[in-house]
Amino acid sequence: MSATRILLVDDEPEIVRLLTRRLSRLGYEVASAADGTQALALLQEAPFDVAIFDFMMPGMNGLELADQCRHRYPGVKILMLTGSPVVAEIEMARYPCLRKPLENLGDVELAVEQLLAAPGNEPGEGDG
Repeated sequence: MSATRILLVDDEPEIVRLLTRRLSRLGYEVASAADGTQALALLQEAPFDVAIFDFMMPGMNGLELADQCRHRYPGVKILMLTGSPVVAEIEMARYPCLRKPLENLGDVELAVEQLLAAPGNEPGEGDG
């Protein structure tokens, strides 16, 4: 069985480094991109199981990227990260979201495990 593939998209190199190391140690295969354009190119090259998108990025924001990903690659489960105090847009789109700064990297681990265990990929599915 092949490793679960995770796409990590964040314009903060330190976040990418920390999460890549943490998720790789758990056995996930992690690819990263600094923006939405790079992320879409990676998604076109190979399938991913989970995508972790920063909300605030230059060019295309994380929600725009998530919406494109959901329509083009419906099998990818999406987790949003944000340092913004305003999360109304993310909540309205009903994507799971973690706030930055990430005080506990275990929260990302748990969120990924929950996404992988949940059926479907539509926002809000499995929220109960």
